[in-house]
Amino acid sequence: MFIDRIIDYDEFSGEASLIVSDGTNELLCYCCLFDKKNGIIEITTFLCDNIIRIDFPTCNYKKQTSSYYSYVLQGKVIDIEQRIVSVGNILIRLDSEIPKDINVGEYVSFNVMRLDCSIL
Repeated sequence: MFIDRIIDYDEFSGEASLIVSDGTNELLCYCCLFDKKNGIIEITTFLCDNIIRIDFPTCNYKKQTSSYYSYVLQGKVIDIEQRIVSVGNILIRLDSEIPKDINVGEYVSFNVMRLDCSIL
């Protein structure tokens, strides 16, 4: 995962809109304290809901028109306890519990209002 490009950056507040990529997939993320330094990227969801199992193994994303940062995402469950799902090679930590009937290695679809990016 890496920052492919900076869409918007406000030096005063440190807020930025970033495209995070794995070389194939690209997701628009909000970063509240972006300092233009390299580091480990962590993506978390904001207002994740409608987490459901899907029967076909696919990683996909579709931008919603209702909000600038919102998506419908499909990915593979990597860690139930840490609530991590991968969309391609982009790891995303969910802010909602994964339903108990979904196991590691299964694929899910879910909605997010925003993807938040932190540089550690």
